[in-house]
Amino acid sequence: MNFDISEAEKACEKGNYKEALKIYEKLSLDENPEAFNGLGHLYENGLGVIQNKKYALSLYKKGKDILLKKIKKNDLKASYKLGDWYYRGVGLEANKKKGLNLIKKAADKGELNSIFFLYQFYSNEIF
Repeated sequence: MNFDISEAEKACEKGNYKEALKIYEKLSLDENPEAFNGLGHLYENGLGVIQNKKYALSLYKKGKDILLKKIKKNDLKASYKLGDWYYRGVGLEANKKKGLNLIKKAADKGELNSIFFLYQFYSNEIF
C-alpha cells in the first residue's frame, strides 16, 4: 500500500499514533525527510512510543541531512522545506535568519511555496 505524509499527519491529529508511526516508518524507507521529522516528533513527545529524546534528535538530523543532500542537487522544494523548519523550529533549533535565507534563495528561483511564504511574511501575516 502506498502512503502519503498527509495520512500520517491526519492519524496524529486523531490521536492514532500507532497508525502514524506505521506510515512514517514506511515512508522513511524511501528517505522521506518529513517522515523522519514526524518520527522525531513521536519519539520526542512519547506519542505511541516510549519517549526517547536522544533518538528523536537523530531522526530530526536524518531528515535535515536528506534535505541538505537534495539542496546540493538544486532541489528548490527541499530548500523551502528546510528553510521553513529552521524558521519555525520544527525538529531543529529555530533560526529565523537561516530559514529566511533558504526560503529567499528558493523564491528567487521561482519555488512557489517560498514565494507565498515571503508574501505572507512581508504582508506581516507571519511573525
